[in-house]
Amino acid sequence: PHEEFAQYFLTEDQRQNHILIGSVPHDGIKYVRIHFLLDLIHVANAYEVDCDSATWTCFNESALDAFGQVVTALAKRYIGRYGLQEEPEGECKEELQANIQCNLAAFINYWDVIEHALHQVDGQLIFGGPASDGDKSFFVAIVEHCLTGTHYVTGAAGCGNITYFNFHQKGLLVLHRLITEAPSLGNSNSLGIIEQEKPLATWLYQQTRHTAYADTAFGNDEADPLVTWSRIEPWRADARYPAMIVKTIKQHMVDLIYNSSLPGFRYDLLSNDNGFLNYPDNGPHAFTQRTLVSRFDYNATQSIASFRKLSLNVMALLSLLGDRVTLATTGTASPDTDIIGTIATVRGDAASREVAVLLYASNDAANDTIDFTVLLNASHWPSFSDGAVAVAFALDDAHGSAFAAWQAQGAPTFPSVAEREAMRQAAEIPLVAGFPQPVSEPEWRFNIPAPGLVLLHVCEQRAAPAALAAPRLHVTTTRSPPEVYILWNDAPDRCLLTYEVMYSATSRSDAIRVNPVATRFTAYLHVQNGTLAQGCYSVTVTDYWGQSSPPSPVTCL
Repeated sequence: PHEEFAQYFLTEDQRQNHILIGSVPHDGIKYVRIHFLLDLIHVANAYEVDCDSATWTCFNESALDAFGQVVTALAKRYIGRYGLQEEPEGECKEELQANIQCNLAAFINYWDVIEHALHQVDGQLIFGGPASDGDKSFFVAIVEHCLTGTHYVTGAAGCGNITYFNFHQKGLLVLHRLITEAPSLGNSNSLGIIEQEKPLATWLYQQTRHTAYADTAFGNDEADPLVTWSRIEPWRADARYPAMIVKTIKQHMVDLIYNSSLPGFRYDLLSNDNGFLNYPDNGPHAFTQRTLVSRFDYNATQSIASFRKLSLNVMALLSLLGDRVTLATTGTASPDTDIIGTIATVRGDAASREVAVLLYASNDAANDTIDFTVLLNASHWPSFSDGAVAVAFALDDAHGSAFAAWQAQGAPTFPSVAEREAMRQAAEIPLVAGFPQPVSEPEWRFNIPAPGLVLLHVCEQRAAPAALAAPRLHVTTTRSPPEVYILWNDAPDRCLLTYEVMYSATSRSDAIRVNPVATRFTAYLHVQNGTLAQGCYSVTVTDYWGQSSPPSPVTCL
């Protein structure tokens, strides 16, 4: 219940959710936006500044002043506690205030009060919005207020110090509202997002291009294929979901981010609204809601089991992409309609060069499988040295899917210890057969099912990786058998094959590797033998050339 959110955020369920989301390497997930204002977790945070309609009325000047004082007090509290570098961005979000019967003028007053309250504390704090959804009137009103209005608090022209404008645009919003009783919207599509978003972004560009806001960033941080996170949709469990995520990114790259008709337009943030926890019924909701993690609730032992979904695994593939986009063509018409697509990137200089190419096959939520053979020609790539290595990872319904393993087990309501271990091993992203391999020929051939993804990563040879810092430990349950999460900071290099988690029950001299399957994530759950959680852990890392780091310092229970 929302009135008990403080207790909810401290549950083991949320701890495991945050552990798995935070284990995506290389800042693959950089922000977790918290709907309830006062919770903090390990990764960087962004807050939605919402109002309680019973306390903060639309036209009450004293209420506006009091609300500003609350925002100022919160900003001071977190800067004092965590420092300015950890103070998250403030985001004034409108659509969760649907029960506040405010007109646009009153909403603008709240906007100005929040902006002023934050920047009274520190002018560096990031503030933006309005994060409105299908009702574009709030977005338009805020932009026009910034361009031609007067600040409610200061009386100055404009809307104060604004870092970004954003909008929440999901796919099939109108269709969903018309047929809310339909059992499934199997025709959910990625194109619906960009079709509704592009006119708004174009309007913003045209309105601001010759103003002081021309360089103000824009983003959509709820670019999900379908509204209503809790709705059961089979495609949210399988490879259709991650393939749509990547396809949506490519559509935005072509239509907005690198659109030559919008020169200088800063599209800085594209993300999803899928950090929820599924309903704990261990049945139809286990994988089919809009989440990154699947949880199973064991009432008899008061314990939780959590598993990475394909929608979380794809973030690890995205984390391998470089910082410069390069030309890649599929020889077909458009990413808006094509099933096959690609994102190609480069990172580093000649001595440390990486090329990452993410191939996707997505027919949106269509419930069929089509197999493609894709020939990737790299004859126009920069040259690599003799020591360069190519590695390819596969993600589809047969590779990297805990859901597929669970289905193969008969979809048990309470998976056993052995079944849970099999699900976790199945969730690791495997190599394509034949990789790693030297970079000898300028082309590669891949078999990709639709839905499915393949990421090819080519790296110049590196020195052996350095030792990692000591890991952190989190005991999930002390009941037999005890379970321990081992957490560590990832190595700075991306050309890494696996982390090895080393465990010793008694001493450091007899440590053995306990993760049987290669992992690129920075968290591992070890199910110990016996009845008492004990022992010491360290972590090593092995790169594409088979070079291993020294063991990290140990951490003991």
